[in-house]
Amino acid sequence: MPLWLGGAGAAPGVARADVQACVDQHAKGQELRDESHFLEARAHFLSCAEPACPNAIRVECADLLEQIDRAMPSVILVAREGGRDLAGVRVEIDGQPVEGAFTGRAIPVDPGTHQIRFMAADGRSVELEVVALETVKGRAVEANFSPAAPAPGAEGPVALAGPQMPPASEAPAVSSQPAPIVAYVLGGVGIAALAGSGYFAWSGRSQRNELADTCSPTCTEDRVDEVHTKYLVADILLGVGVVALGAGAYFYFSAPDPAQGQGWVAGVRGAF
Repeated sequence: MPLWLGGAGAAPGVARADVQACVDQHAKGQELRDESHFLEARAHFLSCAEPACPNAIRVECADLLEQIDRAMPSVILVAREGGRDLAGVRVEIDGQPVEGAFTGRAIPVDPGTHQIRFMAADGRSVELEVVALETVKGRAVEANFSPAAPAPGAEGPVALAGPQMPPASEAPAVSSQPAPIVAYVLGGVGIAALAGSGYFAWSGRSQRNELADTCSPTCTEDRVDEVHTKYLVADILLGVGVVALGAGAYFYFSAPDPAQGQGWVAGVRGAF
């Protein structure tokens, strides 16, 4: 029987109903965590870490809360138009509005796939699908809006001389340049390393709890070293994963855009 159910760890005056509520919060938080609902799980761990709960369960909930905060991914939202930040944009993540989305601060999200919709004040919108990875924090998610169409009747400056660009309807189609293979290789390495980091961190944590329950403080040095080794491997894999994903993102977004060169050729052809 857990210590908190037996009442030995409860503070004087704590009602049994309150103790049961703490136990329920603890159990529900772990269930939600295992289902990757980190945001909801965090709220439950916060509740059972309150001083009103028995000491034993309060300490464990505080530890679980720390693990959730360490693994919780987060994103930083950016909306741009023509290379400049775009004001007055509203954001929804999975259909839920996000308050204060453009404060420059990271927004915590559950791990997994999310639909992020950016809505400009004039009705334009950009929707992105983002996969949030455990422990990856502060990932920039940028929505690039096309320039707004001019108001009816508005005309641009008249060209008096020189070669003219063909109308947009006559311009040749431009295909996007595929990202280099190294970007995908690095991305795969990064995801695999992060997954391995999560596994070794979880395994080390489980083994540490086992030692605490069975032999602490007289555990053999070999068993303690084994826990430390798993934590070390988890940290190394985390670093490798972050670096690999960052390098992959660099190669992906720095791929040359053929649109500039083809646009120049189209302009020359239209002049003759």
